[in-house]
Amino acid sequence: MTFPFFRNTYSPVQGQTYSLFGDGITTYQYFNSIEKIIDELFREYTLESLVGECRELSQIPFLKRVLVKNKADNHLSNKITDLLFEKLAIYTPNAGNHLKKLSWLKLREQVVWTTEKQHHLYMLEIGILNRMNIQNFQDCEKKIAFLPYCLRDECLDCKAKKEDFDKVCKECTKSCLIGIISNFLKKQGVTAYIWSGKSLKPIFKRHHSKNETLGVLGIACIPELMNGMRMCDKAGFTVIGHPLNANRCAKWMGTWHQNNIDLVQLEEMLIKKQYKTN
Repeated sequence: MTFPFFRNTYSPVQGQTYSLFGDGITTYQYFNSIEKIIDELFREYTLESLVGECRELSQIPFLKRVLVKNKADNHLSNKITDLLFEKLAIYTPNAGNHLKKLSWLKLREQVVWTTEKQHHLYMLEIGILNRMNIQNFQDCEKKIAFLPYCLRDECLDCKAKKEDFDKVCKECTKSCLIGIISNFLKKQGVTAYIWSGKSLKPIFKRHHSKNETLGVLGIACIPELMNGMRMCDKAGFTVIGHPLNANRCAKWMGTWHQNNIDLVQLEEMLIKKQYKTN
């Protein structure tokens, strides 16, 4: 599929802690690197065991996470840690400096304290969950997506209206990424909502009481996306995720900055044939 907006809006952006462009002009190398890392690890370990290891390694106590480096003590942990840093450090050039400059007044905003190592583990876990869940997501009777506000065209007065779960794009303009992505997802059988950050629990409760399968696609910056995917996974919903090309909202950078995603990579994921997972 060719996206007519692609050349104008898909341009390298730098976030507060990461950018999927690295030192290039596309994000292709990032997504390719994640797939190669998973393939290499998958030769020795199951995807389920890799997810478990990623979660264990990323659950570092708060003070340790900020002040010291966690040292893995087994073969798999060491292999994951070394492999990720070697392949993914190019995409997180500002993560270390961000933590050094972060005000302790942000202590309650846990997500902004994400370390470079955690960024890498989250990148890997998102890729593994996508590989594990994509076939089930495609087969779900109802598929929804949550899009972040930071993809809106801030120059316009957004006309999105509340429908069902949250606000839905009303196509104020053809140039807004929210509208472009929503229309693209609609063609894939996915209903997109502009996520307001409300609790997901009412959605979980509502659909557990229905006799239908629900697939969730999350689009967000890597730390926020990982949090949401884990919540959905814990609640028993099929979840896949696609990261923003950088983290550029006010939570991270103090002020809002235009952001984008790689729609070509998103499309490739959504039409992917079933992976071998065991």
